[in-house]
Amino acid sequence: MGVRTFYHEVPRPLAERALSMVASDAPAGVDGVVAATRERFGSIPRTWVLCTEDRVMRPALQRRLALELDEVAQTPTRVVEVNSSHSPFLSQPGLLASAIADAAITLSR
Repeated sequence: MGVRTFYHEVPRPLAERALSMVASDAPAGVDGVVAATRERFGSIPRTWVLCTEDRVMRPALQRRLALELDEVAQTPTRVVEVNSSHSPFLSQPGLLASAIADAAITLSR
């Protein structure tokens, strides 16, 4: 996976620099089973920023994961769609900041 996967809408020099800093703190994957229950999960409201142009985690999978969260959460997941690649913090920072600010305002009500 490279620039075209993570940063396809980011200016090439910035994308290459960002890619050079990608590292994993742990092996990829999940070991074991993560058990979430309504009693232990989801009491804090959350927002999923769905990136509609994501080539790493396709939008359909993002929507499914948000729905699966709702199956075990006490509160529903608020989904905000942004027209962005996998890395909106580089490709659409203003749009991402607005989505985060809107989520914070919504949560404070």
